[in-house]
Amino acid sequence: MRFLTDAEVDYLADRLAQLPEIERELAIALSGQARQSDGSGPRSQPRSRPPYPIHLQVLADELKAKLVAAVRDIEETRGPVYDSGDTATACGVWLTRHRSALQTMESGVETFDELCEVIDRATSSLGWNQSPPLGAAEREAARSAIVTASTVESIAKRVGAQGLNDRRLRLLAKRGAVRSVSTAADGSILYRLGDVLDAHRDTPSRRSSTA
Repeated sequence: MRFLTDAEVDYLADRLAQLPEIERELAIALSGQARQSDGSGPRSQPRSRPPYPIHLQVLADELKAKLVAAVRDIEETRGPVYDSGDTATACGVWLTRHRSALQTMESGVETFDELCEVIDRATSSLGWNQSPPLGAAEREAARSAIVTASTVESIAKRVGAQGLNDRRLRLLAKRGAVRSVSTAADGSILYRLGDVLDAHRDTPSRRSSTA
């Protein structure tokens, strides 16, 4: 059984820190209102109200449900009592404060994956994940970066390494296609991004190798 590393719970804290802005942007989108202007300039002609974005409402409800489920799991398993407000942001603040509890829970990895996944979908739906790809010089400089299995996917997208994620990196390491450069104090295995990119490029996936 695998348990979360310090790097992973800190990564989760970074994602949870996005909740205030996510909650605000979802509320604006669901209200159908544009951001306020300063009132200067000509007034635009009134337009018909756009269709209600039901997909965003479903996403907002799912985000809140996942956060509440994580809170209740920690309460029931580890004992701390929830003492914050009834919002996604409040849940996120409490979970950040008690994130180390996830490292001792059998459900910790599953909770981590579910929370990261639903937050990713929220930011994608709001158009936040449109980070421009790195230029050639930036890609070359990034090869010296140190990554872990939990952090490799975000930078892989920006350097155009399709299909490179935590599972792929663990598979490459298991096959001996890539070697770690060190181990962090919390036990996280560290890899050089350039080594990972080369191994990902040169090692066929199971699907392609059996095609």
